[in-house]
Amino acid sequence: MRILWLSPTPSMFDEQKIGGWITSLEAAFRKYASDIELGIAFEYPKKAKNKIDNNITYFPINVDNDIVSNICSKFRFSLHWEKLKPYYLSIIDEYKPDLIECFGSEWEYGKIAKEVAIPVIIHMQGFLNIQNYCIDIVNRGFRYSLFEKIMETRNKHKQRYRNEQEIQVMSINHNFLGRTEWDKNIVRFYNPKAKYFYCNETIREAIYEQRGTWRNVSHKKPVLLTITQGSPVKGNEIILQTALLLKKHFCFDFEWRVAGNVVDIKKYERVVGIKFEDVNVRLLGMIDSSSVCRELQNADIFVNCSINDNSPNSICEAQLIGCPVISSNVGGIPSIVDNGVTGLLYPYNEPHTLAFQLMDLLNNNEKMKLLSKKEIEVASKRHEANQIVLNMINIYKTIIEEEENACNH
Repeated sequence: MRILWLSPTPSMFDEQKIGGWITSLEAAFRKYASDIELGIAFEYPKKAKNKIDNNITYFPINVDNDIVSNICSKFRFSLHWEKLKPYYLSIIDEYKPDLIECFGSEWEYGKIAKEVAIPVIIHMQGFLNIQNYCIDIVNRGFRYSLFEKIMETRNKHKQRYRNEQEIQVMSINHNFLGRTEWDKNIVRFYNPKAKYFYCNETIREAIYEQRGTWRNVSHKKPVLLTITQGSPVKGNEIILQTALLLKKHFCFDFEWRVAGNVVDIKKYERVVGIKFEDVNVRLLGMIDSSSVCRELQNADIFVNCSINDNSPNSICEAQLIGCPVISSNVGGIPSIVDNGVTGLLYPYNEPHTLAFQLMDLLNNNEKMKLLSKKEIEVASKRHEANQIVLNMINIYKTIIEEEENACNH
């Protein structure tokens, strides 16, 4: 069986220090599905040759834009896909896969299903239409400079274009892969005739190997931890508002450690008028998997403040390590956090409720240990890489066989 992934990242072709969930999935395929021929096509910022490694063929795509094309693509948003599509079609013609898997409904390569007779499956990530709706709500608090207002106007046009393209991807595809009730409902309502296949996600092996290593250390000053990319939907403003409540209103002493893109996160000081350093929040920057393990092992509570998410790997990793989780109740998160059993949930826009839950849990060590034990048990089973790979292969086989049967009739 020959499978082609259309990916938004280079995966293990050029593995970054931070890694990612597609990289984790590829590593699992290398380990448990060496008999599967796998190709991975992705955009790449510089020219590079195709490469074969461990039965995996990498197809780096570098769209050679001149200055005029680069300027035009800033305003004519369809231009990039028009130039990119021939590369994908050429790769498909060369590689001749039995099935194409597109990672994410938000990328235009999902429209490749209109161009080929090969079965295609969309692997759901987030959902751009909902994410952009949430970003609009958050960004209402920004005080823009003139230049930022001009850029924001352009970004609004691009956002609308990408929303429309995602709706197209949802409508023209027949097979979708997901893992939560949230993404299942998105598929069900945006494309009622589509088939939805369930499959969990792999977690970075380095973190999976450290499962159950939360230390439950009694800190003089409780340590809260958030691991995020820092994007607008990750609740940066909620962190600031909650930290202010804990420090100023409830005189609660703590350290809140936040890993992620510092530049993106600090923008939200302008939204709420609070500085991170003034409310006991320490920004760690981007951290690698070994640092993630250490932070999770040593933290008292892992806090997720997203205002929109499907099944964030940061929560799954915290559960594997056993660090008690408190998370916003949004998107697909209730599918991975059973409230009161494998973590606690709070309404995303209620920093007071989050503050109350944090203080209550930090004063109940027995509850923390019970949450930790159940988290490890459930997450270990949910993210068992061998089973995930076997499930995906069975899904591939089912779709290919159904396509063949349909052609024969």
